[in-house]
Amino acid sequence: MVTKQNVVMVTTSTCVVMLTTRVVMVTTRVVMVTTRVVMVTTRVVMVTKRVVMLTTRVVMVTTRVVMVTTRVVMVTKRVVMLTTRVVMVTTRVVTTRVVM
Repeated sequence: MVTKQNVVMVTTSTCVVMLTTRVVMVTTRVVMVTTRVVMVTTRVVMVTKRVVMLTTRVVMVTTRVVMVTTRVVMVTKRVVMLTTRVVMVTTRVVTTRVVM
């Protein structure tokens, strides 16, 4: 027999099934989007790791260049000092010869 109670129960059950189906669909979409976000985040992390490695290499090379430049400057300073001494000695020799 079809009673009012039976109709209400069937209608309610149908509504629950439809709502559950919608919830499952939305959950599936959320899972798909989350998966995409995780993939993109993984790529970003990999690229960031590469950038950090390259930056570290650049810093190491820059440090070496600075060290070599410092050495060159020190050697240049010594050469300038020696040249100055030679010029002074030459000047003395020339002035003493001129005076004689």
